Amino acid sequence: MPTQNNKAELDLLNAVDDETVISQAALGERLGVAAGLVNFMMKRAIGKGLVTVKKVPARRYAYLLTPKGFAEKARLVADYMNTSMGMFRKVRADFADIFSGSVSAGSGEAQFVVVGDLEMAEVALLEALRCDIDLAAVICGKTNRGNLGAVKILSNVEHLPTALADNAIFIVADIYHAQAQYDALVERYDRKRVLALQSLHVRAAKTGGPGKTNGTGKAAGTRGGR
Repeated sequence: MPTQNNKAELDLLNAVDDETVISQAALGERLGVAAGLVNFMMKRAIGKGLVTVKKVPARRYAYLLTPKGFAEKARLVADYMNTSMGMFRKVRADFADIFSGSVSAGSGEAQFVVVGDLEMAEVALLEALRCDIDLAAVICGKTNRGNLGAVKILSNVEHLPTALADNAIFIVADIYHAQAQYDALVERYDRKRVLALQSLHVRAAKTGGPGKTNGTGKAAGTRGGR
């Protein structure tokens, strides 16, 4: 099970990633801890090289994740996903939100492609069956299996049929490489067609990439379960 300290550190890194300029009092309120503990946690994160601090106008400070901080955040998310007893329910709820949102939006014919780990794809299939949604494909490079039930498993998005690649909604479900998968898919396809499970704490793209849908975008980072 994830330790309380690891979960607190993950929450802190997520908060810094979400809001660069934020007071320690506001951080304490968001994390549900006293300001003094936030100060201790922040100093420890800075000392470990996970966060850097810069002065900004109005006598305030901006907290920024360092490359090491981003890597540590990804590791903590992965550990949390792997060890939390309630993660199955969280992941299934995430897929339910995506599928039900598609139905509510009147996109009943939407084609979903799950990109990531086979175990996550299995959860997606369970929820898709419950929601009467058809999965179009699974992208997973860590298995020799060719199918998940009636769903085709491919090792790379480059192997998707053009018609499917041009219209599919991609769901990032990669425990260890979620951010890299998301960023690569957004660079390759229209960002509006790239979603990620909320439990993975992926930073959404601020602006759209080139929106390439003709298969000529970069392939890096788009191998399932890399």
